Amino acid sequence: MGNDTEARLRYDMDALIDWLNVNWRNTTCPICRESEWKIQKQLFVSAESSLSIQGNGHGIYIIPVSCLGCAFMMFLNKRIVMEKMLSEEED
Repeated sequence: MGNDTEARLRYDMDALIDWLNVNWRNTTCPICRESEWKIQKQLFVSAESSLSIQGNGHGIYIIPVSCLGCAFMMFLNKRIVMEKMLSEEED
């Protein structure tokens, strides 16, 4: 990906919430059946299995999404989500 695309992949919480509202089909927690979630700031997970906000080397940026009922957590791959959002904007 070029620098132009990287700049467009910046984290935009409002756009992410709008995208999830359209694309997330089953919002019920698989543990407690709650349907309210909190989207948190991105984290970086390195290939060496350490978790940090900053990192060098190989790894992925994730968007943690937590259930407000039981704290069940799932992770979205930030790059894939943002690429899908950008491709939908271009259509």
